[in-house]
Amino acid sequence: MSFTYIARRPIFNRKQNTVGYELLFSEGENNAFPDSSDVPSYSSHKCIDEFINSNINTNYHSSRCFIHFSYKSLIHLVPMSLPKDKIVIEILETCIPTDELLSAIIHLNRNGYLISCDEFVLSNKWTAFKPYIQIVNIDVAHRNIKDTCNFIRKLRSIGSKCILLAKNIENKEQFDQVQNVGCRFFHGEFFTKSQKNKSENMEPEQVSALNLFAEICKNQVNFNTVEKIIEQDITMSFKLLSFVNSLSIRLKQPISSFKQALVYLGEERLKMFVSMIAASYMSNRKPFELYKLSMQRAQFCLQMSKHSHFRDYQTFAFMIGMSSLLDAMLDNTLELILEAIPLSDDIKNSLLQKNGPIGDLIILAEHYEQANWKGIGQQCSKLDIQVSEVYDAMEEAKIWSCEVFQAIQSINV
Repeated sequence: MSFTYIARRPIFNRKQNTVGYELLFSEGENNAFPDSSDVPSYSSHKCIDEFINSNINTNYHSSRCFIHFSYKSLIHLVPMSLPKDKIVIEILETCIPTDELLSAIIHLNRNGYLISCDEFVLSNKWTAFKPYIQIVNIDVAHRNIKDTCNFIRKLRSIGSKCILLAKNIENKEQFDQVQNVGCRFFHGEFFTKSQKNKSENMEPEQVSALNLFAEICKNQVNFNTVEKIIEQDITMSFKLLSFVNSLSIRLKQPISSFKQALVYLGEERLKMFVSMIAASYMSNRKPFELYKLSMQRAQFCLQMSKHSHFRDYQTFAFMIGMSSLLDAMLDNTLELILEAIPLSDDIKNSLLQKNGPIGDLIILAEHYEQANWKGIGQQCSKLDIQVSEVYDAMEEAKIWSCEVFQAIQSINV
């Protein structure tokens, strides 16, 4: 079988901290673990096992990856080839509740695996499976929020002790209401999208960070001005130097000043480092996952800018990727935020309208983040780009963003 690419959908707890990821596969039934044969190849297992290990949130010892398994994978006990303490087995709705499947689920449960499925498990034909299900997924998009909460109350009233995971949360109202009636885990656009209904002003450090990012986006960056902005915030200055040192290799002596960093890194790399710190400040009210996503998208855009279709924007590719998520970081309209950033009108309009090469680039990133494999294929055909180029660039960006996130976390302690 060909190489399997994996998108990840973060799962949050009530404090909006990431406690795991739902993994979505480019091959296989309904984004499920691939089983083009009865038992996937050793190389596929190894690849996915490495991915699971690299995507576990080390801040939570119980962090897990949620994986869809098809009927064939389950009855062949394929999940047992993966670590039981790092995955949650999700039963697909396309599965048929046969005796053979029940036997497999009982075996997996007795061997310490957690089992999850959607609301269909509550129907009578799945009654025999209920004692072995630990997590039930409630899709908020399937009904209005009032009906969803009433459904959850009814579920609790009949004595269900399953952990409830609310799917497809779109706004704070939904998040507040479903957690009030007993949901413990959540995923959806709410956690990584702008909440434009908020009326709060930006905090002073967010304003400083936006000003800093605006300076870095200039064609001719005045690094004396950048240095002055950073020096006004002792914490920001400390974080930048710690960050540079933590991600720079072969340093005989630690970098101890902004000017040293400029000489050692050069203008382009220092612009990236400064923008990473600015992004961490701008997203300080948001789940850490948004910061990780902004780094992933920025690096993806930088990787893809090597392609001829995007080469004219190579200098600003990293900034473009990050700029596309500023509305989510600052809970304001992108149009208003971009007024403060000295990007060209061409770049601004393309970000707002999602047209031209820049629009194509952001659309590609969004398709991957949403595991829209068909959309990626169509976009690549339109642009005459190999799908593998997109997948490889995103895989590199994911690994890189995890490294950056860990470095940021280490200096936040």
